[in-house]
Amino acid sequence: TALPIFSVQLCDVESSSIAVEWKEKGVRFRAFGVGSRGKKSYGFDVDLYDSISEKECGYEVKGREVCLKIKKVAEKKWPSFVAGGTGTPAWLGVNFDLIQVDDDSDNEETKQRKEFDSLLKNGSIEIKEAAENMKKLLINGYLFTYNSLQWIVYTLIFIIAVYQCTQHGFVVGLTKIYNSTSTLMNLGQGCAFLEVVHPMLGLVKTGILTTVVQVIARNGLLFLLINPFPPLHSHWTTGMLFLAWALAEFFRYPYYALACWKKRISLITWLRYSAWIVLYPMGFCLEGYLGFASTPYLVESGLYALALPNPFNISFDLSLFTQFYPVFVAMGAVKMYTYMWHQRKKQLKKTKKE
Repeated sequence: TALPIFSVQLCDVESSSIAVEWKEKGVRFRAFGVGSRGKKSYGFDVDLYDSISEKECGYEVKGREVCLKIKKVAEKKWPSFVAGGTGTPAWLGVNFDLIQVDDDSDNEETKQRKEFDSLLKNGSIEIKEAAENMKKLLINGYLFTYNSLQWIVYTLIFIIAVYQCTQHGFVVGLTKIYNSTSTLMNLGQGCAFLEVVHPMLGLVKTGILTTVVQVIARNGLLFLLINPFPPLHSHWTTGMLFLAWALAEFFRYPYYALACWKKRISLITWLRYSAWIVLYPMGFCLEGYLGFASTPYLVESGLYALALPNPFNISFDLSLFTQFYPVFVAMGAVKMYTYMWHQRKKQLKKTKKE
């Protein structure tokens, strides 16, 4: 069967004008139709690479083209379409099933394509790695800045507290700590809400529940029960609580700041996971006492209380909760103490290995 080997782009071809002369190794074509130079007579002569079966060749008019078909004498692929091995004329629509493709050229092209694909792949990987490294750098930079600024805040609170106690005596100094450090404490504890957001966003790998409980417990006591009632501001237990919180954070934030860059200093690690053994029980006791001590002020002021009747048809009084505040603190203290003791053993074990 003859196969189409090229097509001639002519429209409105007059069948009577088509003249195709097949030769042993060539073809002569003439036809009248509309081509690139308008409606006129077109023609060409092509010398083929090898012999063809003249009787089995033919042509067919298909829409906007005339398709010439040939039958090769030898059923083998040709290295070139035209005689002399000069390649294929650009103006022919060739069926490449009849043309022998140069293996070396194909291999070289395949090799170049693979090299190009490899470059694209490696480039994509490098861009992805660069983006990931930049992301890590920005996250670590932010966390380092956050922990460093928090350390500065609590260091200032500690320094001011020590100054008050040395200037006015220990007990009297404790009563003055709130008034001289409350702004810094509110700032530090307010920013601590970000420590709940960080694990939610995947910025740090830590237990969310433990962080939420600790932050809400502290901030609930500070913002809801201590700040609203002036009598508690000058109570020595408030000053002692601020001092305990400041000391705990003084050792905690440097550890986390260094951890952002995967740095560990044995002394800072030991203080971070040892100072709490004394400071946490002190803080829990003071928190329980101050929560309970706020009860009469809540009752007297009616703050955080909703009495019936009201549009919601429910009643609420926070003072009922604060009466049992020491119990709730004790329950949380057991959980926190157990968690921290487990963390201490794990982290100090890592320090020994290093």
